[in-house]
Amino acid sequence: MNALVVYDSVYGNTEQIARAIGAVLAGHGPIEVRPVAQAEAIPPGTDLLVVGGPTHAHGMDKPMKAYLDRLPDAVVSGMAVAAFDTRLGWPVVLSGSAARGIAKQLGRKGGRLLVEPGSFIVAGGEGPLAEGELARATSWAENLACVADRDA
Repeated sequence: MNALVVYDSVYGNTEQIARAIGAVLAGHGPIEVRPVAQAEAIPPGTDLLVVGGPTHAHGMDKPMKAYLDRLPDAVVSGMAVAAFDTRLGWPVVLSGSAARGIAKQLGRKGGRLLVEPGSFIVAGGEGPLAEGELARATSWAENLACVADRDA
């Protein structure tokens, strides 16, 4: 599997999650982990796109929304995709979820969502990550890798 993890991170929490996901996926094939500002094109041969960002105002932040808007449908169509976010530990109805919006946008572009979007909790508005969240991200990524391997 050739994977690309694209993330946006304001305080570094989402970057930590993205890198944990990337570390797991690296055991299954070539992987690139890029901040959204450096992820203009999806490299040829990519067969798994993982996208994540912080939850702002109940959804995606502006850089992530702009990135997803620019992604050509033809590139994403048929590609295996997954989405994650970081958010406060409130019920989703109160905090919202960037991951749900990311997954929906990738689906509109024809991406095949392999696993349920993952949400990882921050202890406060600027973080840090809540205890155990990096381990949860690793487990989520291991499940994603298993599903992606079967899907290949």
